[in-house]
Amino acid sequence: TGYISDDWIKSWKNPKPHSMRRIDVSYRASKLDENFGSHGQLKWKIAQKFKDFIPDNSNLALDISWHQQDLIPGNSWHTFIENSKFCLTVPSGSSILDPYNKIRNCINLYKVFKKNPSFEQIEKHCFPGQDNKKLFTAISPRNLEAALAETVQIGVMGDYSGLMRPMEHYIPINRDCSNIYEVLQMMKDSLLVNKIKKNCKELILSESRLRQKTIVNEIVEFGELISCQRNLQAINQDKIDIQFAKYKSKINKISSNYWKKKRVLRKLKDIGIFLGMRQVKHLLSSFFFKKYK
Repeated sequence: TGYISDDWIKSWKNPKPHSMRRIDVSYRASKLDENFGSHGQLKWKIAQKFKDFIPDNSNLALDISWHQQDLIPGNSWHTFIENSKFCLTVPSGSSILDPYNKIRNCINLYKVFKKNPSFEQIEKHCFPGQDNKKLFTAISPRNLEAALAETVQIGVMGDYSGLMRPMEHYIPINRDCSNIYEVLQMMKDSLLVNKIKKNCKELILSESRLRQKTIVNEIVEFGELISCQRNLQAINQDKIDIQFAKYKSKINKISSNYWKKKRVLRKLKDIGIFLGMRQVKHLLSSFFFKKYK
């Protein structure tokens, strides 16, 4: 689900020392729909459980959220990861196969008639007995970025594409966070933390399959093979460059508009919180009343 670029390796050659990092434990996740199964729910529920189970006297600086408004985009995400000593992680993926969106459509319809149903209610109505029959997981970009930034991962045990192993490449945490006290003790063990930090970075850098260069070469070689098999004629490079330029221009425009809208909505929300929503509603009501009186 992700690949390492040469730029990432250069920028994280000497990441910020842990002693200078502001955040003890960080995490961001999307609240996935129920059609990703219980594994998809785990992605955001682990954040909620971790915050609930952390003792009040731990004095840890947490920056953990599963809310859309707390999304961290682009380069800011890499800064966020590098400013974290530890980060939560789960194997990326889903525990349900829904190739024709039948389950998704059932869930959407069910939610129209049932207000705020639980996952268990939705499962019983839309996909009884199907959850965890198949498990689709893989190592995620977060795992790669954290490893390169030397941010120690606190991970729910899983396959992680057959690469990362508990106690060697990450601190293991139970799905229900029931071993939170053991996790906290391991976080204080500087020898263990340094060993995991070093092992994980070496592992990720040593795996050629994770390099962006590798996947690009595979795609190019595949394209050349198909071209030879089908006797395809080469396309003029100038025409290719024109298409790339059009694509880049279009994507940049879409991206710019999207994030501009996000920033405006976030600003409005911050203003609303600052002024108080009741006051905002009063001001808007007054404005529309005067305008259309």
